[in-house]
Amino acid sequence: MLVVTTIKPPLIFLVVPFLLLWGVARRRRHFVVGFCATWGMPFVGSFIVLPTWFGDWLYRITQYTGYTHNQSPVWTMGLMGPLVTLVYVGTLVLSLLWSWWRVLRSGGDAEFFWTLGITLLVTNLISPRAATTDYVLMLVPTLGLFAAMDRAPRWGRVVLIAIMLFAWVGLWVLQFTTVQGNWEQSVMYLPWPLALGGVWVAGRRWLLDKFADLSCDG
Repeated sequence: MLVVTTIKPPLIFLVVPFLLLWGVARRRRHFVVGFCATWGMPFVGSFIVLPTWFGDWLYRITQYTGYTHNQSPVWTMGLMGPLVTLVYVGTLVLSLLWSWWRVLRSGGDAEFFWTLGITLLVTNLISPRAATTDYVLMLVPTLGLFAAMDRAPRWGRVVLIAIMLFAWVGLWVLQFTTVQGNWEQSVMYLPWPLALGGVWVAGRRWLLDKFADLSCDG
């Protein structure tokens, strides 16, 4: 299944390296070898079917921003100029690498789940081009957050339902009030990753405790 996700590289270009490094650090030999072997077969076979595909693919990457319209959330926030955007991206990437280092060094299952979630969030924030359809992968940390909230006594489910209702209504209202023709506007790319990322970072300790409980229950 992980190999299948490589069909859409912009969505997993950070997730796959993280999972492979985690597999090496945890000595999950079957996982690492299995991925490399399964991915290698279609990769090599594609050269037999179309020997020039790799060069064509690299060329398309260089032209990607020229024939797509939707900018990433970080670019949208960096309207002050490319330097601001570079600072945003650099800060996010360095913070992410620090999180990887922590979980690869000694992190348990709870740390792994949190770091996987932040990796998916950063991926969507810094990808060169964005689309709300790409945000399907953010369902992973979203459902992780909801599972943690569901276990919170008294307030958890009430707040969870309130968030779902607010997001369902709010995002559609934002879409209807900003859409121009057939094009959704860049403002649509900001609410979900920024809100989820803020909760993910601010509630890190609480989430780690809840993920540890979920791991034990599992």
